[in-house]
Amino acid sequence: MMKLSQSPLPPGIRTIMVVNCLATVLTLLFWLLVLWRVFLAPENPTALSMASRASTLGFLISDLIWAVPIMAVSIPGLARLRFWGWAAAQSANILWIYSMTNLWVRDSYSGVITPGDILFLPLALFSLWSVWYLWMKRSQFRINE
Repeated sequence: MMKLSQSPLPPGIRTIMVVNCLATVLTLLFWLLVLWRVFLAPENPTALSMASRASTLGFLISDLIWAVPIMAVSIPGLARLRFWGWAAAQSANILWIYSMTNLWVRDSYSGVITPGDILFLPLALFSLWSVWYLWMKRSQFRINE
């Protein structure tokens, strides 16, 4: 088995690993805060607030089931230059782009900028670069190992 210190990883792959690690932690902390502020706080429910809460809950559950595990799996896979790490990183990138597009459309329609829009915008922009970079480096990832 090849150790990370013996493998000359390109700086871009190392950067993607670091960003995915930070994004995983940031996403978990963000959703813990949302749980505390939105779902555990008492409220007089209206139809609009319940729809907003339901949408937020959908993102929370989707991120915990899909985005966080995929980002976490991508890190060791990228470190070992394995195809499954490449595929997980590309999947995480697409999830960021999809989620942020959804949020931007929703929030531009409502005229409200949310903390998530601001907090996760850099990750969506980074994902645009990362998709391209990983595609260009795809030959470095061992498919049959």
